[in-house]
Amino acid sequence: MNEAVTKLVEALFIANGEYISHEKWILHFSRSLPWTPTKWDIKISEAMSTGDLSQESLIKRQNNIEKLWEEIDSYIIKKECPNFKLKVMQKTFYDLLQLLSSNDYITIEEWSKNASKSLLLAEPFFSCVTAIDGKIIFDKEKALSIKPEDLYYWHYEILEKALMKI
Repeated sequence: MNEAVTKLVEALFIANGEYISHEKWILHFSRSLPWTPTKWDIKISEAMSTGDLSQESLIKRQNNIEKLWEEIDSYIIKKECPNFKLKVMQKTFYDLLQLLSSNDYITIEEWSKNASKSLLLAEPFFSCVTAIDGKIIFDKEKALSIKPEDLYYWHYEILEKALMKI
């Protein structure tokens, strides 16, 4: 979980448009960033605390990390794309679905400028996209027939928001 805290602090540097400090100093320099989540010093200390190593203290630590990430995510969304209604990590998938759904097809070459072809084998694309003769086709009927229980909730949220634009 220490790796999760490190990645969280790296995301904070990125959110502030700053270079990521060396891991040895990253926590120390995070305190001088222009923006940090409210009560940053206290919350990051809680996120790093292993407590008594019980399951309860592990769950508490996970919740602390999640709450900090949500605050950083909200800050990035507000700063970079204020009208976006999902998490920042969902934006690339959402944008790709928008690209597909707003065209009859796109070429594999066009897709490759934006993402790896292997992404087509993952949700939310796999269930509603067909690749044939060098073209990638978004099947709106398939997409509309997908139910929440058919996908991991994270992927379904993206598909649901993308379908609202169709």
